Amino acid sequence: MEETTEETSGYSNEPVENSGTCTVNIGSDQCTGITEENETAPADVSSYDWLSIVDMLGLQKHPAELVACDVVGKELPLLEMWECFYTTYSRSVGFGIRIHTTSSNECRASQIRTYKYAGLRTCDIVNLMVQQAGGFERLGFTRKDTYNKAAAMHRAETVETDSEGLLGYLASKIDSTDPTLYAKYAIDEEDRLCHIFWSDNGCQRDYMCFSDVLAFDTTYRSNAFNKPLVMFIGVNNHFRTCKIKSYKWVLETFLDCMHRRQPTVVVTDGDAAMKATIILCFPDSTHRICGWHMSTNATLNIKSPDFTKAFRKLLYNHYNVPQWYERWDALLDKFELHDNAWAATTYEQRFHWA
Repeated sequence: MEETTEETSGYSNEPVENSGTCTVNIGSDQCTGITEENETAPADVSSYDWLSIVDMLGLQKHPAELVACDVVGKELPLLEMWECFYTTYSRSVGFGIRIHTTSSNECRASQIRTYKYAGLRTCDIVNLMVQQAGGFERLGFTRKDTYNKAAAMHRAETVETDSEGLLGYLASKIDSTDPTLYAKYAIDEEDRLCHIFWSDNGCQRDYMCFSDVLAFDTTYRSNAFNKPLVMFIGVNNHFRTCKIKSYKWVLETFLDCMHRRQPTVVVTDGDAAMKATIILCFPDSTHRICGWHMSTNATLNIKSPDFTKAFRKLLYNHYNVPQWYERWDALLDKFELHDNAWAATTYEQRFHWA
């Protein structure tokens, strides 16, 4: 809790009459400092006599003669006594004071933020706040509440800081080492970073040389920011992958970066939304479903090593059309999959298998 002061009149050495008693009320659900002089206190207030307070502090001076070193290190059992002391002192030397009131949640958040900036661990912050309150029973919240609040504040600050750091890094790359680097981003209605695309000079050169087949891979929301990461992957003449770093925004931005040049073939994991976007943005490209993803899905859906082995043969071996259909029907008969939903969907996509 912080007490704030505000000058309201000129300096005066004359004490104010009837300043020997201070009446202050402290609400249980507020962090309350000192009230303005003209505010009316509630009925359930406590009164403290000036003479008894200065006697407890061991002071023998008139209020107007007090200096800071007279009270530094002194203690009183109640906050209300300090409020009474300071109110009487301020009136004696000629200025008024007012209260600063915030909710207990705002007080707690402010304290946690201050201690975090000072480098304290969350467990140390809890122990410190318990000591300040005089025990857990007087704290007003649990240890878990403090950890949750600290974590929420950290997440909010991390997202903002990382977004700014990423944009700053890309800007520095353009200004210094890679002036041809292409970067574009978009923000949402709350002014937060929602999309970002970048491609350096090496990626752009690779695509101009090796744009026949483009693998479109997505790491879907498996990062700290719960955002999909989309990577464009090609293969160069040394059979090494070259990575060219929603869907619609990304693909349109990709075309802008690559001078509207579409790939000949796009390989994906079979995602329906991805397929629809490719048809929209790459109308001249051929779409194929990745064989590795299909084999993985077969294992996950059928859960039979023998089926997966037979299914891979249909994927990768060479058969004429009648032979392929004959082997597919035999596979369904052997594993009793004629009514299996995954098998039916996979069969419908057979012309897109890669």
